[in-house]
Amino acid sequence: MARYSPEECQFTISVGEPAIREKLFNKVKGKGYSLATIVHPSVYVPDSTVLSEGVTVQHGVYFDPDVTVGANTWFHPYVSVGHDTVIGNNTVLAAFSCLAGNVVIGDRTYIAVHVAVREGKKIGSDTIIGMGSMVQRDIPDNVIAMGDPARPMKNKDGSKVF
Repeated sequence: MARYSPEECQFTISVGEPAIREKLFNKVKGKGYSLATIVHPSVYVPDSTVLSEGVTVQHGVYFDPDVTVGANTWFHPYVSVGHDTVIGNNTVLAAFSCLAGNVVIGDRTYIAVHVAVREGKKIGSDTIIGMGSMVQRDIPDNVIAMGDPARPMKNKDGSKVF
């Protein structure tokens, strides 16, 4: 088996569990390798939008200007990201989620399918937002939140998404 040097290859992580994404990212980086940032060719990324190392953007994703995306974040198809939004590291945004402008999302957070987040709202780190939820107020760290309006239902307590 051929052994490739860090200069010869890059990795991508295709795991939907935020905590495992982080663990794999740190393992790859610890070995001196880098992660590719992959953007589907149909996706337009404004010049003022910053995608960090290891970000994966699938088809149909829409970015407004001045968005900042942390390392190793994964966008499923048809996610919409409003202006001046900041998304943390190792976060996963599932299909058809929609973030209005000035949204802040923490690290290792999972935003499920068809979630809408109102402008200016903050979602904490290590949080899960359940499918179809409408985030109309800030959501703290380490909770599972869902509903319309989304509200914390229980503490996450280290539990996984899947």
